[in-house]
Amino acid sequence: MPAGIYTSRYKWKEIMRDSQDYSDLPLWDAWYSHEDIDDFIPYGGWGRCTMRQYSGSTLLENVLVDLNVYRREPQ
Repeated sequence: MPAGIYTSRYKWKEIMRDSQDYSDLPLWDAWYSHEDIDDFIPYGGWGRCTMRQYSGSTLLENVLVDLNVYRREPQ
């Protein structure tokens, strides 16, 4: 699996000044409360994300986990 970028729209714009230099890499987008991976607002040159972290610190079977969805087809 190729390397990718894990970030949120807010942090990418704040820290990277919305750079598009890495838009060829897969994006793991952190946007809580938005489980639908297709509900994506473009930033940093990405038109969609490969993964979405939509919840953090969720109790699942007595273990705290972060919840994510993954797009199976290639970008």
